[in-house]
Order: sequence, then C-alpha cells, then structure tokens
Amino acid sequence: MPLDDELLAGLSIGLPIGLGTYLAWVDRDRPAGDNTIGLAGATAGALVGAWLGFHATAGLLAVITTIVGAAVGANLTLLLLDIVRDRSVAELAEPSQPALTTAEA
Repeated sequence: MPLDDELLAGLSIGLPIGLGTYLAWVDRDRPAGDNTIGLAGATAGALVGAWLGFHATAGLLAVITTIVGAAVGANLTLLLLDIVRDRSVAELAEPSQPALTTAEA
C-alpha cells in the first residue's frame, strides 16, 4: 500500500491526532457525558480535516496537508464545543430576578 493512499493517510493520521487533541483538551472535573462528546467531536473533526487535507494536494505533500487538516479539524471542533457549552452555562447562570440595589433593600 503506498504512503499516499487515502484510507491509510486518513485513518493513521486522523485518529491519533484526534485522540491526542482530545487528551490535551479533556478536563476530569467535567461530567463524563461532556468528555464523551469531546472525544467523538475531536475524532470526527480530525478525520474530516484529514480527508480535506489529503485532497488539497497530490503526492507525498498530501500527507503533510493531511496532518495539518486533521489538527485544524480536531481543534476547531473542540473550540466550537467549548463555545456552545459556555453559552449554555452562561444562560443558566443568569438570575431570574433583577438584583436589589441598596436603596431598595
């Protein structure tokens, strides 16, 4: 199997980069469900990025763009996941009633 094979490059580059990016991102204080979503997102983002990167150029240069694409895809997916989660937490943290001022108390 040649080094610039699509399936070989996508899986052998995308999966380790997705797993490594997830391990760098994971916070053990989060609920297990959030970490599972992060693992799935990082892996899927890395595989999609690796596929896109592989098709950006031809030959052995495609392997380099596969690495870059996988890293960008995994990081972008986890970044978007953090943004969505932060926005939903901020909405939950908003007080339901306005705070009293010292003149009203």
